[in-house]
Amino acid sequence: MRVKSFAPICAPKARALVLGTSPSVESLRVRQSYAHPRNAFWPIMFKIFGAEFSTDWDTRKNLLMSNGICLWDIACSCIRPGSLDSDMRGVVPNDINSFLSGLPEIKTVFFNGKTAEKFYDVFFERLETVNYMPMPSTSPAYASKNFEEKFLLWSKAFKEIL
Repeated sequence: MRVKSFAPICAPKARALVLGTSPSVESLRVRQSYAHPRNAFWPIMFKIFGAEFSTDWDTRKNLLMSNGICLWDIACSCIRPGSLDSDMRGVVPNDINSFLSGLPEIKTVFFNGKTAEKFYDVFFERLETVNYMPMPSTSPAYASKNFEEKFLLWSKAFKEIL
């Protein structure tokens, strides 16, 4: 089944971009990024920014935008029978570098997991004006680090650039 990514979440003066791979089955079902209840992305973001956790989609988007963070996926579309990144085939990329050229204040790209970084490097040249930071995947499928370990790594990386 070919799936399509969502439009980016972004404020005009964003300073960083978090890149995932492609929406999961649950995210596609509810039309919200990182919607699986066991995905650590939103709990990590709320904790980093000292905000009360919310499942409200507008609150989640506003949390990122008000803190200068954009969110998007590498894949504009792909064939993905489930939610595992390892099952992605036929990836058609979003035009990430053109997106970045329109937002010159973005100086850091965070890859949410190794697969996002791998696909970026397949399709794009790294820009000299951007710092690229591989991060542990917030997916529940990446179980070699627990929530607290993931939070500490994401938090440290965000504090260095924001």
